[in-house]
Amino acid sequence: MNVREIKLVNSEGQMYTLTMQEHFIHSIGGFGFTDQTSFQRVGSMLKPLTELMMPDSPTGSIFFPEPNAYQKYYEFARFIRRTPLRLLYNPAGEEEYMLNVRVQALEKADLVEGHTGLNCAVTFVPLSTWYKVVIAINDGQVTEGKVYSYTYDYTYTNSLRQTIMIDSDSDLESPAKITIYGPVEDPVWVHYVNNVQKATGTIDVQIPAGNKLVIDTTTIPYSIQEFTNAGVLVADRYEQADFSTNRFFFLDYGENRISVQHYGANTVTLGVEAHLAYETV
Repeated sequence: MNVREIKLVNSEGQMYTLTMQEHFIHSIGGFGFTDQTSFQRVGSMLKPLTELMMPDSPTGSIFFPEPNAYQKYYEFARFIRRTPLRLLYNPAGEEEYMLNVRVQALEKADLVEGHTGLNCAVTFVPLSTWYKVVIAINDGQVTEGKVYSYTYDYTYTNSLRQTIMIDSDSDLESPAKITIYGPVEDPVWVHYVNNVQKATGTIDVQIPAGNKLVIDTTTIPYSIQEFTNAGVLVADRYEQADFSTNRFFFLDYGENRISVQHYGANTVTLGVEAHLAYETV
């Protein structure tokens, strides 16, 4: 039997499961969306200007049972102060969806009748759309594709060198993090949607072996940075990018192909972390 799971992850990477006997959320709501499209009146008709679908604010009540109900409440209150937070929602024990949130309100209630525990209302304010993370890596070795189940699915797609294919079933533009591993010289990254070129980016930089260039639209502000493979920031490379190119990519509905070229002789390892966006889950 598939069981719904709801979790929170704070800025320190700590996870708090809200569907456990020690603390469980119930009476949930606000998992739909609101159309915030702006309109212009043209005669007797309205013309949509900017379409905007925003998720509603998820709500619910968290029950902290005795013994030590108040202590459990305070532990949760400390946990959610380490912002930003990610709300993880697995509606059927299969795919996991995420929502960047803050806790807008947390009620501190008295012990319920019978002193069995605390029943505390909580409201989350969304900072993003719902999204599903898909990670693909092409290490340059032409082999059969493999899927490894870790925190997310890592799909090794090696049918074409220096190219990654991701199919999106989302009607929303979806941000992505592109990682180009060194050694790489003056890389060019290109985005195709259903075999039509949509965008390109270039940069005048040499990334040595052991480092990587990360082009990221999953966070604000968008960034182009060099890191070591261990994740230590080396330098901000944004100013070295060619501003006459698009530089930053968003995936569209259908087949998204991202390819990289460079002026070196070696085959480059390429990775893409896509945040496939949804109005509701």
